[in-house]
Amino acid sequence: MKRMILVIMMMCVVYSINAQERKVLNIPDSVSIIEQTAHNGQKFNGLLEDLNMGQLYDLYKLDVCRFYELDEYDTELKRKAFKSTPEGQRLTKELGTRKQKIMNSKLYYIFPFSANWGWTKEYNLKTRTFDFSYIIDDDEFIPVQEYVNFRQLLIKCNPAIKQYRKKRYNPNTDRYSYLNTLKIPMSEKIALPIEENIEDLALVVEFKIQNMKYTQRQVAIFNLTTCCLQGISTKVYIIDKSTNEIYFSL
Repeated sequence: MKRMILVIMMMCVVYSINAQERKVLNIPDSVSIIEQTAHNGQKFNGLLEDLNMGQLYDLYKLDVCRFYELDEYDTELKRKAFKSTPEGQRLTKELGTRKQKIMNSKLYYIFPFSANWGWTKEYNLKTRTFDFSYIIDDDEFIPVQEYVNFRQLLIKCNPAIKQYRKKRYNPNTDRYSYLNTLKIPMSEKIALPIEENIEDLALVVEFKIQNMKYTQRQVAIFNLTTCCLQGISTKVYIIDKSTNEIYFSL
C-alpha cells in the first residue's frame, strides 16, 4: 500500500512538472507581422497583409500615386497636382489612417531557424552565446551603428546582443553579400532545449517602426531601389513556431 502511494505521489510530481507549461507569446492579428521564409522572401501579415516592403515604403511616405499605382501621374509635378484634388486628398487621408494604425502597433519580425539556409544556429561554449547566422545581400544591407541587420531590416536591439558580419564576394554573380551572425547571451541550461528543438523554433523581434530607408544599385541602364525598414526593439524572443511557447526572452 505504501509502495502504491509512493508511485502515485511520484506520478503527481511528474505531472506537475509537465503541467508547468512555458509562457506563450500572444501575437494577435491586430499587429504588424513580417515572417522570413526559406526562399529569401518575406510574408506580411496582420496590419501589413497584402503589402511588401516597397509598398510599405510608399505608405510610410504617403506616396499616394505610387502606392495605388496611378501610373498616369509620372512626374513630380503631376503627382503634386493630383494630391491637391478632392480624390487625391481622399486617398491621402485613407493612406494616412492606415499608416497611423501601423505606426501605433507593435511589429513582430519572425525568423524561423529552419530558414537560415544551413548556416550556424547553435550554442557557443566559449562565448556563452547562442549564435545565429544568415546571409544578407549587399543591396539589402544598411550599416547603422548599434543596429542589428536582417534582410531589408535594421533594428536597434538590446545591446547585450552582438552582431558580427563578414563580407563575401560571389564571382558567379559579381555581387557581394554579408554573412551576419548574432550572438545572443544565455546559459547552457536555456540553450540545450533550444538546440534540441531548433527546427521547430524561431527568433522573434518585437519592435516599433522608426523610419524607412532605401539603397540603390546600378544594373545595366537601370537604377534598382531596395527599401529597408528601421525600428527599435522592445523585446527579443525564441519561440515554438506552432505553439508560440517562449523558450527565451531578452
